[in-house]
Amino acid sequence: QPTDQMGAFYDDGIEDSHDLTSLRDYADKNQKKVGTAISTWKNNIANESSSETKEIARQFNMLVAENEMKFDALEPSRNQFSYGGADNLANFAERHQMMMRGHCLVWHSQLPEWVSSDGKKNDKNWSRAEALDILKTHITKVMQHYKGKVAEWDVVNECLDDDQTTIRSNPEGYDLRTTVWTRAIGEDFIDSAFVYAHRADPDAILYLNDYGVELQGKAKTTAFYNLALRLKNAGIPIHGVGLQCHFSVGDVDSVKLENTIRRFGEAGLKCIITELDMGISSTSSQDLEEQARNYRVITDIVLNNDNCPHFVIWGLKDDDSWRSGSNPLLYTSSLGKKPAFYAVRSALRHRAILKEKEDISQPETAVPTSDDTFYDLCGRRLKAAPTAPGIYIQNGRKVYLNTHHL
Repeated sequence: QPTDQMGAFYDDGIEDSHDLTSLRDYADKNQKKVGTAISTWKNNIANESSSETKEIARQFNMLVAENEMKFDALEPSRNQFSYGGADNLANFAERHQMMMRGHCLVWHSQLPEWVSSDGKKNDKNWSRAEALDILKTHITKVMQHYKGKVAEWDVVNECLDDDQTTIRSNPEGYDLRTTVWTRAIGEDFIDSAFVYAHRADPDAILYLNDYGVELQGKAKTTAFYNLALRLKNAGIPIHGVGLQCHFSVGDVDSVKLENTIRRFGEAGLKCIITELDMGISSTSSQDLEEQARNYRVITDIVLNNDNCPHFVIWGLKDDDSWRSGSNPLLYTSSLGKKPAFYAVRSALRHRAILKEKEDISQPETAVPTSDDTFYDLCGRRLKAAPTAPGIYIQNGRKVYLNTHHL
């Protein structure tokens, strides 16, 4: 069943103030990734001793470059690539065993002047062949540079128009945003981008990413599904879609969000949350608690769906956010943990506890022998095979031992 709309935090008998476990540790127990977006000009990750840097490494098992992997940052002049800031982030992720995701290869915004003056016009008069060559070169160079370091990429970002009209007469249709890429190449700039990306790094997981496509029933959400399905059915190497999820309190309809994720799963596509933040109108205790409840229900949705392997919080601290006026993140500007942080951790912890109980309640039945190594459930090694029936760790496996067979 879809997740309940909102609810109280979980009462699992653990005081948050006594729980020193990180988000990433609980996420690991759930086989999920919880990420954050970082900009090197805001967060000095070169300083490993800073409290911010330590918190990023301690709490998150996924990292995204907020700006350093965008087109203008990586290829400011044609065929002249600049990897400095992005390399710093990728190396940081590697040092701290964080999964690095790339954002983003093709977008109409944050393009260098040499491509287009505003991302919308083809005012450099690129021919189709020239524009395709620009895309191919950029995607190939960047992905080969980060091969083995960046596990997945947002290949095409925000390609859909906000006003979807075609779908009214064609239920399988969609309208693309008019950009330099559609003007110079046409709709198949998307197909080409995914093909170039897959050829450059066949192991990378490739996503189509957009905003306003989170809730089932909206025209843009349906258009997003239609486009992704067309690509998949055409044999284009697309592995999933990203829902940005730039929400404000009151926006979240958990049933519609979960239905969107599940619909992509039924189509054989991953559906992840790529840029989550949750704006509030004030920092009153009521607004902070409501923000926390929204974060909690979204975390539950991620945990409920196998085709949603991770979610990314779009920034660390409120003052780092592109929506800083609405205090949308998990930390205050002074790096204090907000109720939203504890709500996310509570959801991750609760599911980890349930998972552990399920593992214990349905152990494999085994027969001990004197040659086996045994531990109890507290991790203490036993000197000999146990003499009482029960659940033990036998040679690294959790089992129920029928000791009367000894």
